[in-house]
Amino acid sequence: ALGGAVGTMLSLSSEMNVEILDVNVRVDMVVDDDAGAVKTAFGGLTGLAVGVQGSPHLVGESQARGSVRISGAANAVGGLVGAGGYLILGTTSADVDIEVEGAGEDLSAGDGGHGGLVGDAEFVEILNSTAAGSVDSAAYFVGGLIGRASTTQVESSFATGDVRVVSPGAFVGGLVGVAGGGTFSYVAASGTVTSEGFAALGSAFAGGIAGSLDDVEVENAFATGAVITNASCAGGFAGSSEDSNVRLGWASGDVASDDDAEGIGGFVGCAYVAGGTSSYEDVHATGDVGGGTVGAFAGEVDPQLRIRRAYASGRVAANVGSNGFVGLVEGVPQ
Repeated sequence: ALGGAVGTMLSLSSEMNVEILDVNVRVDMVVDDDAGAVKTAFGGLTGLAVGVQGSPHLVGESQARGSVRISGAANAVGGLVGAGGYLILGTTSADVDIEVEGAGEDLSAGDGGHGGLVGDAEFVEILNSTAAGSVDSAAYFVGGLIGRASTTQVESSFATGDVRVVSPGAFVGGLVGVAGGGTFSYVAASGTVTSEGFAALGSAFAGGIAGSLDDVEVENAFATGAVITNASCAGGFAGSSEDSNVRLGWASGDVASDDDAEGIGGFVGCAYVAGGTSSYEDVHATGDVGGGTVGAFAGEVDPQLRIRRAYASGRVAANVGSNGFVGLVEGVPQ
């Protein structure tokens, strides 16, 4: 792992937790690996920070500024931390522009997470933290704050940088690329989200807050950036959600996709229920929506999805079909 201050922080027992407090780093990292043979974690402060359950590492009152530019594959890239596990980030910030080009025959930049603050986060708490740099990557999981989050808690944090991904089947969000488990509260994202994955190869899952939410609780979240994609499942707030609950959410950015793209919505692109509960309550979408099958609020939803006190006011331009508020309810004839 490679970091601007520390390469690796790895604990093997509960007696080995590390604290980094009040550290400011200026990083200008350039890694050239055209063959894509070297796959590791890169971070503005630290590349890898993994504690143990019950004794997490702590990074507080710290920031990183500068740029990270990588040619080749990278498992995890973050403006502050490349990959983190059992880690607490408190009052941290990153203003690091990240650019990761792909390598090899498929021009892939790897299947890890690339994010403005943290690339890959598992059992991580992020509190009062921000990311301001842009993220431009060919990876599969890309976000303004976190690329990929698993069982992670994010509170009072936001991202302002633009996010762009060039990868088929990618997950890209203004705040988080993909989140599985965990909670997000009092969060926001304002950057433009652009996905240039190849539409013929499937959905790109692009959203103003999240590319995809799976078994996640979200409360008090705001997305103001536009979402631009050429594939299906895109929304002003979330590209896709499954067994997730969103309460008090706002999305004001326009959403635009190809004329034949399915599941394009002002708030959520595709919303599913797979055995858990899925709901949207006290939510608002105001951006214009364009694509194939579109809805001012949702593009495609499961009939078991609960929507309460939802509002959508954007204009809808549908090339295939739309019912105004929701483009398509699965299993219901149009």
